[in-house]
Amino acid sequence: RKLPQVFSFKFTLVNIFSKLLGILMVFLGLFILTFTQNQHNNPIFGLTYSPRYAYQLGLDAQSTFVQILTDLKVKTVRLPVYWDEVETFPMSLNFRQSDFYISEAAKKHVSIILVLGLKQPRWPECFAPEWVKNLSADAQQTKILQFVKIEVEHFKKYPNITGWQVENEPFLDFGLCQYTQGLQKPELIKKEVEIVKNSDPRPILITDSGELGIWANPIKYADIFGTTLYR
Repeated sequence: RKLPQVFSFKFTLVNIFSKLLGILMVFLGLFILTFTQNQHNNPIFGLTYSPRYAYQLGLDAQSTFVQILTDLKVKTVRLPVYWDEVETFPMSLNFRQSDFYISEAAKKHVSIILVLGLKQPRWPECFAPEWVKNLSADAQQTKILQFVKIEVEHFKKYPNITGWQVENEPFLDFGLCQYTQGLQKPELIKKEVEIVKNSDPRPILITDSGELGIWANPIKYADIFGTTLYR
C-alpha cells in the first residue's frame, strides 16, 4: 500500500483471489508430488556424450569416452550421430566412429540411446552435410529419410541400443537450421518414426524443450517423451 508504484499491484478482490488461487495450486502440486516419490527412489543416471564436443575441447574423444564409462559408471549414454561427419559425400557413409562408442559401451554393459536424423544435441543443432544444404526442401526430406533408414539398418545389430531418438527437439525452431525452413516437420517426423518402427521394434524417444516447447506433437509420435530442464 505504501509503494504501489514499485509493486504495481492493485488491491482488488480479483487480484487477491488470483494470488490465493496461485498459492493453492502450488501447494496442490506439492501435495500430488508426495504420492509420486516412490517411483523415483532408484533413478537411472546417464549422460549425453558428444565426440564432436570432446574434440572441440582438445580431448581425445575415444579415450575420454572409455574413461567416463570406467570412472562414472553410468548406465545409459545418449549418443549423437552427426550426419555431416558420416556422409561427407553422397552415399559414401562411414559409421566406424559410432561403432566404436557403441561397442565400448557394450563391454561395460552400458545401454545406448542413439540419436538419428538431421537435428542432434549441441550447437548448431542441425548437422547436414554441405551438399545437402543446397537441395530443395523436397530433396532434403528424401535424403533425411534415406539416411535414417540406413542408420537403423546399420545399428540395429547392437543389442545394447535400448532406444532410438528421432531427431533432437525437432519441433523447436532453434539453431543454425535456416536451410531447413521448407521442411514439413510434422510430416517428416511421422515418416521418420514409421521408417524406424518398420525396421526395428525398440522404443522411439522424441524430445522437446522444457521452456519453449508445447510437447503435444512429440508426445503424439513418441513411445518415450524427453524434455529439458535449464536452471
